[in-house]
Amino acid sequence: MTRLFILLYIGVLAVLFVAWYIHSQVTDQRLAADRTRVFEEAHAGGARLVAKSVDEVDQERRPMMLADLGRSFGHPIQLMPLAELTPAVQRRFVADDDVVHYRMENGRDVVAALLADGENVVRLGPFPDYGYLEIEDAFKGWMRLATTRLALAKDDRQRMLSEMAQQFDVAIALVERQEIPGGARLRLERGREVVFFLAPDASGEQRGFAASELEGHSEVFRCGPFPN
Repeated sequence: MTRLFILLYIGVLAVLFVAWYIHSQVTDQRLAADRTRVFEEAHAGGARLVAKSVDEVDQERRPMMLADLGRSFGHPIQLMPLAELTPAVQRRFVADDDVVHYRMENGRDVVAALLADGENVVRLGPFPDYGYLEIEDAFKGWMRLATTRLALAKDDRQRMLSEMAQQFDVAIALVERQEIPGGARLRLERGREVVFFLAPDASGEQRGFAASELEGHSEVFRCGPFPN
């Protein structure tokens, strides 16, 4: 009887262990998928904007242009052959994804965007672990690139904004400074180039937004809401 009880007890433990293992694997996969979705939606527009800027210059000038861009970014930017990425990442590009998030061997997050030649990518990252300041620094480079393009468009800003919106997976808009919450607006006025803040979305849910001033204009470039 004791032996039967022990066997039954071991069997129950085995079932519980298998259930726990399956649950943990499913949870890890969901978390990884959510992380990828968040990174890709948040950085897709900026990555495409960088890729477009690279595509607009000839190959000889690209290293210099990336070096210039790199001084505006809070993380590395690298031009690399698609063939150097892992097979799993390459498959996503082959499957018509033009922006792909993945984690490097050291666990750090990066986002890569495919260039027009289909053989090279521009990689943003590795990104820092995110607090508000780190988010702002991670967004700073492509926010500056976007605001520069908008400022240069002058009276044609709305057309430029519409063109850029097609590259972003989150909403972008030019808004009046007063539409930015007081604390974030004050940080802009004090010289912070990019501010990240929480504000209600259309449904009233608190979501993340980023904003940057448009040089020479009263409007502010706003991105978001970003995915939770």
